Amino acid sequence: MQQTFTTLNNQTLTVDSGLIEPFDYRKIAQSHYTLSTGAHIRAFIPRKLIDENSNNSPLPLEVFQQVQTYNQLIYNPAIFQKVLEHQIEILQRPEYFLLRLPALFINHQFPEYNTSFTLGSLLESWQYNHTLSSVDDAGELMLIAVLHPGPGNYTFRAWSPQRKDFRDIRISGSTSSIIEEFEQLNKRYPVQLKENDFFASNLLEELK
Repeated sequence: MQQTFTTLNNQTLTVDSGLIEPFDYRKIAQSHYTLSTGAHIRAFIPRKLIDENSNNSPLPLEVFQQVQTYNQLIYNPAIFQKVLEHQIEILQRPEYFLLRLPALFINHQFPEYNTSFTLGSLLESWQYNHTLSSVDDAGELMLIAVLHPGPGNYTFRAWSPQRKDFRDIRISGSTSSIIEEFEQLNKRYPVQLKENDFFASNLLEELK
């Protein structure tokens, strides 16, 4: 059985309904441990894998492979630049469009909002909607990827097309439109891939 969805540029994508399920962040949070460094999530590790190895035996290789895959996709600027260079193909392939990368694309410090979103929804928002863009003090364009609340201000992690790297920048003032857009990204495509790690690994291999 096939399921179709329409993107922001009115493109219709079709995916095998057996590959996807409704997105439920609470379900992920309950069944996974969060591996994080500071404000950045690096992976979601299934609790079952950790609990089964609570006797200090070595963790399964798949845990380390998952972490390595996500870290390459979201912390390696050279690889993320390749994501942008191939964004047209990514936006046309539902198994990559619907990828959820746990570290960069989850604004997990906004519990009142569902600010998790797919790789495709972020890329198309950057391409067709200017809400998630800003300029720094030097007038350089920044594409906002994640927003972290702080005391009296916010920090956003953004991609610099000019430097081809991510930067963390503090901003002040209203961020309501940014938060709303993040929430809308998930509402547009409220599904997740059942084998998210598998397709993330495939994308990484294709980009190398």
